[in-house]
Amino acid sequence: MSMREQISLMPAQFHWEPTYERENKLSKDSLQNVFLCGMGGSHLGADLLLREAPALPLTVRHEYSLPIIPEEQLAHTLVIVSSYSGETEEALDVLHTALQENIPCAAITSGGTLLAQARDAGIPTIIFPKDGVEPRMTLGYALRALTKLLNEEELFVNIKKSGEELSTDTREKEGASLADIFAHKIPVFYTSTRNVAVGYILKITLNETAKIPAFANTIPEACHNELSGYDAVASSKEIIHTLLPVFVTDEKDHPRIRARMRLMREIFTKREISSCEMAIAPQLSSLAGAIEVIQTGTSVAVELAKRDGVPDAHTPIIDDFKQRLAKIPW
Repeated sequence: MSMREQISLMPAQFHWEPTYERENKLSKDSLQNVFLCGMGGSHLGADLLLREAPALPLTVRHEYSLPIIPEEQLAHTLVIVSSYSGETEEALDVLHTALQENIPCAAITSGGTLLAQARDAGIPTIIFPKDGVEPRMTLGYALRALTKLLNEEELFVNIKKSGEELSTDTREKEGASLADIFAHKIPVFYTSTRNVAVGYILKITLNETAKIPAFANTIPEACHNELSGYDAVASSKEIIHTLLPVFVTDEKDHPRIRARMRLMREIFTKREISSCEMAIAPQLSSLAGAIEVIQTGTSVAVELAKRDGVPDAHTPIIDDFKQRLAKIPW
């Protein structure tokens, strides 16, 4: 399925009604620690969920194994192993560790080894629709599945409502226009800390879809270090002018964050460094605004991939890496 088709199908994901293969019987009131363990696109929904509900006792891990959990907390801990393909080795390693240590766990996947092992272990499992989308394009599915697993009924309903606000036509047109600005540049996305997930998803979207380097950082932190890197010296001047600072603006951000972004753009303009803005629409709900900016970024990436003649959905270099890694013994 092409990425353009995947963009157009994204709003429907927010109406998906996930069902358990085996139901989660843990009460949300009993949970003190929830670890969502996933790699690549399989943790992005959790990142966005924390943006919407930062008080959740949720930690997102993209790593092998698990942290040390105090014994008295084990009964109040849930490990959610997320892998769209069901074959991600880091996720399977986490599941193995959790089962060995008798830590309550659950799985979110579309199939593969993870589903088989989850069934063998008899743990709560939600199965994604296997409709040919890339893992990075499963944000709606992931948000619905996670809130279902966590028994967060209000969030579950609100996520569905956010999907009703999404429009794909406008974002595709805006993305095609922005592609002219992004062309032949290396984007560096700057967001508030609150919107760090949005910046990160935009970054990985450009990496995977457009096949270009891209980076992300937060304001105000970047003002205390990274900004100095734009103060060009002879050896870096040429490199700096290949960068494109992209400011993801949000009226809900702290006023001083917005002031810092404006000032950074002024400084870049004086140094003849191109920059641009991607605004989170204030008239939309918080989640819908974030998703629409991500959809715009995806449209930019699709257009860039088309211009460069590269596949926009598949990631050949990552596939090659995984095949080579599989030959290295543990």
